[in-house]
Amino acid sequence: MANLTIRVNCSVLRTVCVWLVKFVAKVTVENLSAKRIIVKNTLWLLSEKAVLIGGGLLLSIFIARFLGPESFGRYSYLLSFVSLLTPLFALGMSNVLMREFAKTPNKIANIITSCLTSRLLAGLVFTLLTSIAFYFFDDADWRIQPLIILLVANISNAFEVYGLWFQYKSDNRTLVLWRISCFILFTLLKGVVIWHYQAVLPLIWVIAIELVVKNFGYKCLYHKTFQSKGKFEAVIFYDIFSQTKFLIVSSTPCLLT
Repeated sequence: MANLTIRVNCSVLRTVCVWLVKFVAKVTVENLSAKRIIVKNTLWLLSEKAVLIGGGLLLSIFIARFLGPESFGRYSYLLSFVSLLTPLFALGMSNVLMREFAKTPNKIANIITSCLTSRLLAGLVFTLLTSIAFYFFDDADWRIQPLIILLVANISNAFEVYGLWFQYKSDNRTLVLWRISCFILFTLLKGVVIWHYQAVLPLIWVIAIELVVKNFGYKCLYHKTFQSKGKFEAVIFYDIFSQTKFLIVSSTPCLLT
């Protein structure tokens, strides 16, 4: 009887040890796989930053050389002003969407469509109000047309919600390759335009086209990978906006100062 008990205990112990070894091996493999993905995505993002910073610096020097101090100052003012309005166009959703994707993966398509529709409408409203304000209250003619061009193009930033989906799927490689391709192509085009025209307005047109092409490319890449089409749901929009409205309100004083 004692020998039988010992054999049973040894069998149980052996089963437990085998299970522990398999469990540790599985966890180790999963951790290594997760770390590998993190390292790969980090390297892709770092390579993108290196290209954008290096290329942007060279392009800025080239533009400043051909535009001159006054025109380059106007060019910098236009870009800075539009960049200040960008958070308002986004409705503060970028920081919340990733969490919503993880919480309800079965509704990703509807979340994307709802947020896209909302951001497009917000972009149209902000562009219309800002354009009217500048048209009636700004006496500097050189600002009105370039600002309207950039603001209209900035509406296409709504399509960045598709780019957030790629980040959620840890597919930064696709995003980085697309953004770097657009950057290289349009950097060369900007160089040609500034060398030929030596004026701000043609350069603004190229920047606007770059924004539209890059952002619309996110949509094309998304539908190439993920075929499901979502629909607008007011409940989803309200739930996300209720989390982001305080971010918008708190950031507004920073934009105005």
